[in-house]
Amino acid sequence: MAFVGLSFLGGAAARGSEILQEERDNVERVTDSALKFWTETGIGKYNERKNKRKDLSSKFNTLTKDHKFTADQIDVIARQGKVDEVLDYLAVQRKRGLTVEPSDVVRFSGDYKETGRTVDQILEGVMGKVNSGMSVSDAIQDTTGKTTGFLGQDLGKIAQKRAEAFSGAFGMPIEQLRALATDDITMTDSPVSGQLIMKDEVAAAQAKEALQGKGLTAGQETKLGKYAQTKLGVTAKFDQTTGQLLGYTGTAKSQARAQRLEVEAAEKFDELMATGNYTESQARIQTMNFIDDQAEAFLGQDPPERGIVDPDTGGQTSSGGLPDYSGIGMSELPSRIAQELRGVTDQATRQALVRQAEKVLQDALIKEQGLNVPKAGEKAREELQRIINSL
Repeated sequence: MAFVGLSFLGGAAARGSEILQEERDNVERVTDSALKFWTETGIGKYNERKNKRKDLSSKFNTLTKDHKFTADQIDVIARQGKVDEVLDYLAVQRKRGLTVEPSDVVRFSGDYKETGRTVDQILEGVMGKVNSGMSVSDAIQDTTGKTTGFLGQDLGKIAQKRAEAFSGAFGMPIEQLRALATDDITMTDSPVSGQLIMKDEVAAAQAKEALQGKGLTAGQETKLGKYAQTKLGVTAKFDQTTGQLLGYTGTAKSQARAQRLEVEAAEKFDELMATGNYTESQARIQTMNFIDDQAEAFLGQDPPERGIVDPDTGGQTSSGGLPDYSGIGMSELPSRIAQELRGVTDQATRQALVRQAEKVLQDALIKEQGLNVPKAGEKAREELQRIINSL
């Protein structure tokens, strides 16, 4: 019987050793599997992070040195993931010979105050902090559900020793590799925020051209030239048989002024179109009005006495046109203008006054109602027509 008892104890001890070994083998197997994933993935993430840091550092340096962006402005750009987009935009604008101010690209939100951070600090914030994470033994416990095995065997210590062997091989704490592999990275909020504005001047010009036209064509310029000739009493003479141009009627002085006025009219047209407030047709009409005024001035056609009286002084206005209506609103303007037009019988004088009145009404509508130039012009013409109909 004693022999049987000793055999039983010997067998139990052997089984206990087997259980301890099985636990060690299991922990090592689980640990090796986890360590393999952490190291392979972590090393890859580490290299990606290293390359990204180097790339961002170089691009931040370009933004500060070449384009004079501040650290706070770079933070706004980087947090939105637009570093490459902003650099491409700046390169395109520079190639076009355009200067872009950093403040035109980054508009801070709220009550912005400079933080005084360096570009290196911005880089640290954008990259985020890799956490040290939990210990390997704790991580293994999460996987196996325990750190203490049969007869109190310290399974966590076994896992830790295994991890230290891996760490030595890769020259990096396994906890850091695990944090990288699992994206255990803490990102802090930025103290500044804002929006990015990258205005494409060329695209804006193309859109404007689509709405307003390409500008004065050679044919249109010729028509304005002929209009100027007519206003100045200059007429082209042609051979009735061959159609050959023989010359012009009118004085040499008038002919020279007509040629110059054609160029001035083209410049006036371009000037009006550059404001962005006129369509092509509207700019041409305004240019023809300009020709009318220039032709009258050249021919010395002083307007006759118009009987226009300043309501404040009782005397005739110095310009011979409408009084100065500055400060007078739309509630009074129509009656004032009607008073000036009433009784004017000379057709040229009346037309000049009507043109002035349209401009006065248009300016008042822009000021009071915030209309754009085309819309204000349209409403001014409608109001002017009502005034004329009431006379």
